[in-house]
Amino acid sequence: HALFDKDKETIWSVKKDMLNKFDTFWIWMDAGDTFWIDDVKIWRRIDFRKPDYVAENAFQFLNNFNLELSLDNKHWFMVTSEHNFENGNRYYYESKINHQKARYIRLNFFVNKADDLSISEIEVFGNKVVN
Repeated sequence: HALFDKDKETIWSVKKDMLNKFDTFWIWMDAGDTFWIDDVKIWRRIDFRKPDYVAENAFQFLNNFNLELSLDNKHWFMVTSEHNFENGNRYYYESKINHQKARYIRLNFFVNKADDLSISEIEVFGNKVVN
C-alpha cells in the first residue's frame, strides 16, 4: 500500500468526485503486534521532485483530521485532533504521542469538498511491548 511503503514519492489520493459523496474518510493500519507508540508522521505529497510532476495536479493536504489508537480495533482513543491545520512549507505533520500502547492506528479525516486530497506516507514510531 502506498501509505506504508516507505517511499515518500508514491501517493494515496482521493479525487474530488469521491470527496463530494462522503464527509468522513478513514485509513487504519494493523501494526501486527502491540507497541508503545511515541510519534506519528503524516507526509504530504512530495513527488514534485520527479521530472514529470505537474503543479496543477498537486492535491490538497489534510486540514481537518484526528488520529486514534486502539489495542483491539474496536475501542479507539483519540491522541490528536486538528481543525483548519495549515502545513505551510513543512513536508509532514507530526504528532508526538506520550508513549501510548496500541496495535491499531487510525487516521480519520473530514473533507473540504473543494479539492482533491493526497498523502504520501504515514510513519509510526515506537517500541514493541515486551511481556
